[in-house]
Amino acid sequence: MLEVKLEADLEQAVARQARLEKKSKASLVRSALRKYLEDAEDYRDALAVLKKKNPSVPLEEVEARLGLAGSAGEICRARDQNRKSQGHLPKVNTSRLD
Repeated sequence: MLEVKLEADLEQAVARQARLEKKSKASLVRSALRKYLEDAEDYRDALAVLKKKNPSVPLEEVEARLGLAGSAGEICRARDQNRKSQGHLPKVNTSRLD
């Protein structure tokens, strides 16, 4: 069993939220703590993946490997070109994007 002392304003906020959710304060705190611990574990797992420095792969390369017709980049460029021609987008130099 764990006993935690809370500042008055935090205890009032917990009590208010428990009433809104029709839960006990203890149940609300347990749920919040469980969620926090799950998020912290997910964060540590994500950091571990990032530390492995796995190279990222551009979308176009993934599409090419999978043999998908019409890459997302091509589709977006065509959509943007269409919008530009209709005056919906400002003219932007996209030569560096290819």
